[in-house]
Amino acid sequence: MEQCFTLDKIGLDHGELSHAHKNVLVTSEYPVIIDFESASLKRRTSNVTSIIQYLFIAGRVSRILREITSCDNEKNLIESLTRYKRSMTRDEFENVLSVLGL
Repeated sequence: MEQCFTLDKIGLDHGELSHAHKNVLVTSEYPVIIDFESASLKRRTSNVTSIIQYLFIAGRVSRILREITSCDNEKNLIESLTRYKRSMTRDEFENVLSVLGL
């Protein structure tokens, strides 16, 4: 998540994080975002919202991750993502993580 926030802050949209299973490599230490072929400095960034949408709302593992993290209120999550998308501040990012139980 932190890598996605950093990409949002520098204005680089990965473009493919809604397909995280193809673009995130999980190492023994931490996940690494790979394949920046579709990245753009011109698009509005949506890295945090894309990865969270994949992981917690509609991706292959979303139901399992919601149970593990106790994120059981999709409406609250979407509202916090909307606020984050508007401002992209550290405070709103931290709020999203809080809603996720992280």
